[in-house]
Amino acid sequence: MKSVTCGTPKIMKPQIVYIICLSRSGSTLLGNIIGSHHEAMHLGEMVAPLDKQFPVKCRVCLDDPCPVWGRVITERDLITTYREFRRCSTKIMGFFALRRKRQGGKPYHLVGRAFPDINVLVDSSKNLDWCKFHYSNKKFDFKYIFLVRDLRGVFASSKRSFGTSLNTFATSASAQIDKFRQFYDDIDSASKLSLSYEQLVGETELCIKQMVAFLSLSFDESMLDPNSSVHHLIGGNPSYIMQFTQSKVHVEMLEQLLKVQLDKSDENYYLKSSSVEMDRRWQTELNDEEKMALKALNPVLSKAVGLQ
Repeated sequence: MKSVTCGTPKIMKPQIVYIICLSRSGSTLLGNIIGSHHEAMHLGEMVAPLDKQFPVKCRVCLDDPCPVWGRVITERDLITTYREFRRCSTKIMGFFALRRKRQGGKPYHLVGRAFPDINVLVDSSKNLDWCKFHYSNKKFDFKYIFLVRDLRGVFASSKRSFGTSLNTFATSASAQIDKFRQFYDDIDSASKLSLSYEQLVGETELCIKQMVAFLSLSFDESMLDPNSSVHHLIGGNPSYIMQFTQSKVHVEMLEQLLKVQLDKSDENYYLKSSSVEMDRRWQTELNDEEKMALKALNPVLSKAVGLQ
């Protein structure tokens, strides 16, 4: 874990990296890969306590003292930021209008001040209004990584965890894809990068080289093994917790905290290995109708974020 130190302010402007994708697309994995770099830190889903009513607790430390959550960023800090965010987002429409209203950025500033050697903070919130809210803060450079996963895999994960129907998923995904398209088009080319989950897992080193070039970082071999580092996350998929801790007891505690129940196949899949692996369970879990419908929607998602 990066240590809290006192030091002189960074000469370069720190970067905030937002991961933009559908839920269950691999944002926790991507965030942890970037956060394994010695100059980076993955904070998890900063807006999760507001969006999902998750407690302001680190998913690794739980009730134990955490070097980030509760020490550097307190619940009061987040509540104050959320109050300002809600006040702003309910009044303002559109990317360029919203970004001029408020500066936001306080939680990132607190982390940067406590960890002066960290130049990149990763936020995998996936809430577009949250990204817009912080944009006007001139103390940071904002970057956006759009992550696309085969929708059959995304749907299988949602169906497995929440019992989501095909119609519900397709309707929701289509609406989100439209928002991604508008958001992607509003961002200048130097501030955005698009990746696929399948490439991230299948050609990890190549994707890492793309990302470090995009973020002006050096290559760090630690990024090839993201589960070898401790990532103090708020929100995010429990998969990392299962892989990192290799502890069913810890996962059961997390389930109680978040009031969720992990599927048996999740336990079998994540507890068996701590390595980066392709999740292909959709191939056996979905029926032919589901596979065909979502395969047809895949090109729409890819095109929306410049991958086609």
